[in-house]
Amino acid sequence: MPEYLSPDIFVEERESTRHTIERVSASVAAFMGIAERGPVGIPILITSFAQFKRIFGGYIPNSYLAYAVDGFFKKVKGRCYVVRVVHYTDITDAATATCATSLTTLTDRAATPVETLGVKAVSPGKWGDDISVKIEVATNNPAIHFKMKV
Repeated sequence: MPEYLSPDIFVEERESTRHTIERVSASVAAFMGIAERGPVGIPILITSFAQFKRIFGGYIPNSYLAYAVDGFFKKVKGRCYVVRVVHYTDITDAATATCATSLTTLTDRAATPVETLGVKAVSPGKWGDDISVKIEVATNNPAIHFKMKV
């Protein structure tokens, strides 16, 4: 220890044994909640509210997930992870309706119909009840399009 012989202000530098905490970005959040559609139980990186609406849908009754994510992007302008959860035991819950997850099969118009196309919602929920399929001829030639018998 140094010996100080006169009164004054002395600076003594010592090496610290403490480790400082590095700065970490606080702009990445995580949200879990009930959503209209989207993958269940899988964290999805979301970078805008428009992307959230494309994947998980919009505002729905009895859920604050869309409001929370919208508020996050209005205030933080960062990134977040969203996990859709459902009521696994409540069969009347809109998020777990089984009718949207069943496969609908279209058949051709032959004398003996043959299954030709299967349609299924990509994620569970009542939103799948509103899915529609439009089948058109794959050509840009309008003459061929109008000659076809439907």
